[in-house]
Amino acid sequence: MDLTLTKSVENAAQEIKKVASRMHVLVNNAGVMCIPDRTLTELGIEAHFAINYVGHFLLTKLLAEHLRSPEASGRVINVSSSAHTVSPFRFGDPHFIRSSDLPPDQEPSREACRAFDIPWESGYSPLVAYAQSKTAVTLNARAISSGVLKDGITAFSGNPGGE
Repeated sequence: MDLTLTKSVENAAQEIKKVASRMHVLVNNAGVMCIPDRTLTELGIEAHFAINYVGHFLLTKLLAEHLRSPEASGRVINVSSSAHTVSPFRFGDPHFIRSSDLPPDQEPSREACRAFDIPWESGYSPLVAYAQSKTAVTLNARAISSGVLKDGITAFSGNPGGE
């Protein structure tokens, strides 16, 4: 499945539905990190964001009915990273088009950048792009658990790599 292509994600969801009438858990784990140059998908979405978040969001939405059951709620596990502490979600510029005029509450954390040895700069930064995508992953788990996909699905976001 190519997480940058809507049709590929839709086809994968259809294949899963053919072989499973019910799902107990969906683990959204595929991802990329540190694409050196700002890269946009065919839909104009920054690649870290598209692969680490948007593709998984679409897959989860397409499989939501298979995750619901009267007997037990389905689970969605979004694999995140401690990198989510580096950058909030950049609502004003998620694709790194005009990074220099972000509101202060959407700028990367200078302190976290220092801690992760990431140069603090405006413009495209592979690590900040990765971090923002992981912030989106974490926020998505909270949204699902709050009922955004209707009741019956619980979501978690976890950092498998450390602290």
